[in-house]
Order: sequence, then C-alpha cells, then structure tokens
Amino acid sequence: MNSETMTPRFRLWRTALLPVVPLVAWWAGRTTLGARTAGRPLTPIETALARRLGVADPASVRVVVTPALPLPGPRWAHQLASRLGFPAIESIGLCLGHAIFVQSNWARHPEVLAHELVHTAQCERLGGLRPFLHRYLAECLTHGYHQAPLEQEARTATA
Repeated sequence: MNSETMTPRFRLWRTALLPVVPLVAWWAGRTTLGARTAGRPLTPIETALARRLGVADPASVRVVVTPALPLPGPRWAHQLASRLGFPAIESIGLCLGHAIFVQSNWARHPEVLAHELVHTAQCERLGGLRPFLHRYLAECLTHGYHQAPLEQEARTATA
C-alpha cells in the first residue's frame, strides 16, 4: 500500500502517531532498564536459536515473563488502537530491542520467543530500538499490522 492508496484510517493514524514515536522510544528505553535486572538470560538452546534467527548479540537478550505486557499510554488508547488494527491488548509477546516480554501463559511456547527474537535481530540490523520502532510503526500504519513487512518477516522466519 503506497501513500496514494492508503485508507483514510491509516492516513489519519500515520499523521497522528508518527510524531509520537520519540515518546514511545523513550518509554521503551525506560522499560528495558527494568528488564536488565528482572529478566533472565537466554538458555544455551535459546542462544543457538537466536543466532540462527540472526541475533548478533544474544548474550544481551533478557526475557521477562510477566502476567501482562508493558504498554505505553493509558488502557483506552490500547483499546482504540486494537479496534483500528493494532493488536496491542491481544499481544502475547513484546520485543523492545534486547528486552523480550512474554505473557506468563505463553512462556512455554518456543515459537513466541522465536518470533520476538526475529524482532530483536531486526532491531540490531536497523541500528537500535528507536529506528526499529519508527520503521515498525510506520509499516503497521501504512500496510496494517498483519501485512507490515517486519511483522511478515518475523512470521515467515518462525513458521
């Protein structure tokens, strides 16, 4: 979907949300600080998986198993985003660079961690958390969450 064929909904969201990316990046940076102490390192098997999926620095990855994923902003914003195609509330995993958050009831599903590790590799490849978030959100806004190229790459790599 290019800018000429974007739906009005995505045009509105792109205009409204892209300026918020620096705030989301700031929130994400603050959230990852806690993951350094609360998170666990990858196991040897997970480290091998991370390398296979393209993570350059698997030793820096921390996994936080939590009952609810951390999300920026108020809950009503997540509900609105969910209705417009962003599955924020329904998400079971979240990658913030080398910090990976997984909902407790999905912690034993290796495909969830694998999917988030692909996002970690993308983050490294794109030059860090902020450039990754900018591109990821722009793609979701332009193409829709399920058709966003970075999201498709993560799904394909772990299929």
